[in-house]
Amino acid sequence: MSIMTRLCALGALSALAACGSSESATRANETLSAAGVYTPSYEDGVTTNADVMESNVVGDGIKGHIGMSDGTVKAVRIRLSEDEGAAFISIDGGPEEAFTTRTSGVEGDGSGRWTDGALAELFLNLRNTDRQNRFDYENGLEGSGYFGLQTSPDALPETLALYFGWTRISGDDAGASMQIVAQADFQNSSIAGYISGSFYGGFSEERMIDERTSPEFFGGLSGQISGSEVAMSADVAGADVTGTIDMLGAFYDDADVLAGGMGATLNGETMYGDFQLRQGFDD
Repeated sequence: MSIMTRLCALGALSALAACGSSESATRANETLSAAGVYTPSYEDGVTTNADVMESNVVGDGIKGHIGMSDGTVKAVRIRLSEDEGAAFISIDGGPEEAFTTRTSGVEGDGSGRWTDGALAELFLNLRNTDRQNRFDYENGLEGSGYFGLQTSPDALPETLALYFGWTRISGDDAGASMQIVAQADFQNSSIAGYISGSFYGGFSEERMIDERTSPEFFGGLSGQISGSEVAMSADVAGADVTGTIDMLGAFYDDADVLAGGMGATLNGETMYGDFQLRQGFDD
């Protein structure tokens, strides 16, 4: 993408800040306020994710963000026992859920799956030692998101930064793929952009093979930055598609990455997923 095109995109994103509805802005603010239930840990060049999350003390752990199958987004705290034999997750300030049987991976291999001995399970990817890592959760509800050492607020850019990425979300009988572009204004603690995507209802073979047959949607993103954490919301619409999308996450890897969980309701279908955006556009 040329410099002129990038500048035009930045100008367009600034204009989109006014496109998000007051309802979506309110949702983002409420989500960000609720996420304060856990204290984040920050990258410092020395500390690793394992240093923070491996503990036998209830209440310890590392913060993350999850999109859930009921369409909500929430903060989480994830802990591993010191021998990595058990994993624990607390969601939205609730009690720890224990997954005491490790069914894959070995200590130090970078990833693993833990269960409660029945149907519930927690999958953690631990390959990034001091940045973001993805996780999957299932215990009645399902969810996915990112956790890890966040970029310190003091190390965030001083002006504007542009983030871009693609992701998918899914539900029981629907799904969507989308492009996300967001411009973070660190001086004003705000973020704005857009979501553009395609909706799949019914998961028919034709829809899954040919995305062009699925109705498209678009919506302006608006949100707030607090410390190194971000909440964004969008009201989206298109031909045969209406709904809402919420995102909750944090800046990682010297603010090169913005990642977290997504929840949505499109055409009455609740969906969830995760997102990972990177600074700048691909050339």
